[in-house]
Amino acid sequence: MRFALSNVALGLGLLVAPLTTIAVNAAGEGNSGIASSFNNTVVDVGAMFTIALAGLFLVPIFRSRLTAKLSGLLPPEAVATIVAQASRLGNISLPAGLSPGLNDAASASLRAALAEALGLVIALAGISGFIAAAVAALMVRPRIAAPAD
Repeated sequence: MRFALSNVALGLGLLVAPLTTIAVNAAGEGNSGIASSFNNTVVDVGAMFTIALAGLFLVPIFRSRLTAKLSGLLPPEAVATIVAQASRLGNISLPAGLSPGLNDAASASLRAALAEALGLVIALAGISGFIAAAVAALMVRPRIAAPAD
């Protein structure tokens, strides 16, 4: 998980500061405030979409990991009951009637599946940050100085 968070931080560091500098410098002195505000708005909207996309990826990945972890551990009916609640993430209710040992094992499997799913989603966010930084670097064109009169 630390590696995934490091990827996100590095990707954002490579992208946000240079992008802000480029946007503000390209606008010129008179429009630098507007450019900075617009850039901040784009970053905020991007963060909103990132959170929404993370949610779209998180639940299916969690469901898959959870099914894999519980399949050999619990009876199929119990697995189906738990996996049906996957969209609740960490707030899943375990079925009644499990022995204390199975209850503890199922709880540990839930936590492990959630941690793995979060790690994968964060790694995907980090990779997308690197891709965005590469695209931004490729799209930046050098400024050509105007000829002196």
